[in-house]
Amino acid sequence: MDKNLPAERLAQELLTILSQGDITLSALAHSLLVHPDWLQKVLVGEIAELTLLTVVGICRQLRIMPEDVWDPGQVAEAFRGFPCNTFDPDEPT
Repeated sequence: MDKNLPAERLAQELLTILSQGDITLSALAHSLLVHPDWLQKVLVGEIAELTLLTVVGICRQLRIMPEDVWDPGQVAEAFRGFPCNTFDPDEPT
């Protein structure tokens, strides 16, 4: 069974970044290694859930931990069974 986290929390964080006016949606998508159309769908709520692999990739690009965006208990439950070194800070991106 695939585990997911709600996209709404990430969308809120990314909208905050975009509202500062220092980066465009296209540039933000590029920095996250995602397609701008996909990012737009996340931001407007058309994509409601993110797979854990997507969460890992985006968090690595933002250099944050999932707990920085989602509730730590929710993250712990979602990532139960994932390899311990999923977020190895010494691993090059």
